[in-house]
Amino acid sequence: MKSTKLFAIITLVAFMMMLVPMAAFATVTNDRFASVGSIEKTSLPANSSDTSEITIYTYNSDNILQANQKVYFASSRGATDTFIASDTGTFDATLGYIMTDSTGKGTFKVKSSVPGTSKIALAYAANQTAVQNYLDGVDSYTASAEGVIDRAVFDVTFTAPGIDHLVVSAVAASEGTTLGTGTSDDPYAVSTVNGNGVDYFEFAFKVLASNNAPIANQDVTFSADKPELTFAATTVTTDAAGIAKVKAYASKPGTYVVKGAAGDKDWSVSAKYAANDLYNIALVSDDNQVIGKDGKFTIKWKLSDAAGNGIDAIAATDPAVSNGDYVYTNDKIKIDAITRPSGAAMNEHIAGSGLTDTYYAFTKTTEGYLQLVINKAEIDTEGAYAIKAWFESGKSATINFTVKKQGTATKLTVAYDQVSIALGAKTGTATVKRVDDANVAMEVENYPDIVFTANDVNKIGSWVGNQGQFYAATDDKYCGDIVITAVDTNKNLAASTTIKLAKAASGITLTGPAAVTPVGTSANVVLQVVDVDGKPVSISKAATAVDATFYVTSKPSGAIVTTSHADTILDDSTKTGAVSLSVGSNVAGSVTVQVVLDATIGGSHSRFTKDVTLSFGAPKVVIGAKAITMFIGAKGYVQDGVAKVSDAAPFIDAASGRTFVPFRAIGEALGFVVSFDAATNTVSMTRSDMTLSLVVGGSSITKVAAGVTTTIAIDAPAQLIAGRTYVPFRAVGEATGATVSYDAVTGAVSIAQ
Repeated sequence: MKSTKLFAIITLVAFMMMLVPMAAFATVTNDRFASVGSIEKTSLPANSSDTSEITIYTYNSDNILQANQKVYFASSRGATDTFIASDTGTFDATLGYIMTDSTGKGTFKVKSSVPGTSKIALAYAANQTAVQNYLDGVDSYTASAEGVIDRAVFDVTFTAPGIDHLVVSAVAASEGTTLGTGTSDDPYAVSTVNGNGVDYFEFAFKVLASNNAPIANQDVTFSADKPELTFAATTVTTDAAGIAKVKAYASKPGTYVVKGAAGDKDWSVSAKYAANDLYNIALVSDDNQVIGKDGKFTIKWKLSDAAGNGIDAIAATDPAVSNGDYVYTNDKIKIDAITRPSGAAMNEHIAGSGLTDTYYAFTKTTEGYLQLVINKAEIDTEGAYAIKAWFESGKSATINFTVKKQGTATKLTVAYDQVSIALGAKTGTATVKRVDDANVAMEVENYPDIVFTANDVNKIGSWVGNQGQFYAATDDKYCGDIVITAVDTNKNLAASTTIKLAKAASGITLTGPAAVTPVGTSANVVLQVVDVDGKPVSISKAATAVDATFYVTSKPSGAIVTTSHADTILDDSTKTGAVSLSVGSNVAGSVTVQVVLDATIGGSHSRFTKDVTLSFGAPKVVIGAKAITMFIGAKGYVQDGVAKVSDAAPFIDAASGRTFVPFRAIGEALGFVVSFDAATNTVSMTRSDMTLSLVVGGSSITKVAAGVTTTIAIDAPAQLIAGRTYVPFRAVGEATGATVSYDAVTGAVSIAQ
């Protein structure tokens, strides 16, 4: 009976189960083939801000949406790409999953700052690592094993973002540590980086997107505000860090603006190249003067760097003084009396590690020359003197003079700096000298002994002091010559000089070079102040300010035009009215510049303007060495700063007094191919721009350049000695277009191209 009831119950249950759908009792799971994903964009900028939204719907195999399902995600580039939450479902960035909401939907976003292509996969995996291993191709991590959702695998391309801006990420120097911030007011500056064409600043410009992400493989173009600054390369491609580096060399000292440009974006910085090391010194004063005993003596030297750029002297006794000039009371220059009579008061060492005596006064002239005034107490002994100014590099300049006791002064001389002044203008002081019958002159120091007069007092507006300085009259009817006479009441002597009184300044003229100026260099333009008749005239000595402003009205496309005027513009315009201007271009073609000259005289203001058109052409190409220095009697020589050795030595020919150099050594150093034709006794030098040939014993050089043959006469023929050919140094050097010089003290012969 019990068995029968149990069977009946089981049968009833089985029957009832047959009435319920089987699906109600099946195991329901998400299906990686049924689930569906989508992505908003498959290409977007790699700027770390733009995003693409990913949407996932979790379905089972019966295509029924499943709520609250966890789906893991990963990128083939790993952490390079960033996933962030959106607005649907539960997002977990740490564990790397999205849980769908009650409707079976989930959303999240992806972004990146690195350009490239990523594969993004979503899966019903155990964790994010499993999805990452699948994307990385790790064995056993298959799509089936990790439940990768077939319709939720996406290829996304992150494109390089557009250029937003540039910055200077670093500035290095050939030596030293950089200073400053690189602005025009505070440029990068290192005292050891000189404007000599050798030292350099290296600028690192970084190209960035709007999110400050670096942009690689981007061309950056470099330029400068002056043609004297050149770059190792004008276009540099950024590296993986978005950085393009370039070295910049300046041929002259000064502050330069360097601009880097990428696309339509650019950035500029300023760098100051220091005054160059002293390299050369040249005598400005006349050599072999005869100086009156017990009279002061003035010497002037011109200083320059290795590139020939002038370097201003500065009048200072404090070695700490520094403004880009050199202080000549330290060891930069040594000045010695290498010849002096026995018992002379003059010091042997005049300057070196500080002034040795207060009787030697150093000043800087308006031209920037180094001037030494030797007190009369030091010139107390008659005889021959020689003063040598020199550097330890070997460069030097020596002045020879003779001191004699001045006899009775029999005449007077008087001179002004100005030969012409405008009406109403003021002259400088007069220089008065007493001269004896042997033409030994001594400058008058006691001016109360001198009385100045004019041939027409109406032409004198007023006298200033007692040294001959005066204002000219202002009325046009007094234009013309005025004769100023200096009377020495002590010696009963008189002398006169003439100054032209011109009409007031009414305009300017501009005179540029007749020849084409090579790009990368500057053309010298002379500004001359003129009166209404076009005659040269100076601006009034009473002028307190004079300045020139430049406006470039025409230039070649893309050209950078640079302009400047002499630092001595005030002094030059009030003395002669002539001012030196400089205009440069880095692109060949015509440049027109409008120049405006402003002068402040007392309470009044004058303005004059004029334009000038200049032609710029291809830069000069130097073939061979830039500088060669040989020494009389020595086989060793210096070529562009490098020591060399020749098989023959220069010599001075006793008969002609001319300096001869070994033909092959000098020719090859200048970039020529040298040959000798024994049949005709002809030596030849050939390079791409010219051929020079001369016959041993002949009196001329034949030059062929640009298809034109020129015969150049020489006063010392080539010589053949012991199988070696020697040529006259100056004649051959100048025939090539180079600059030649000879230092009698050191026996150095130099050629500079």
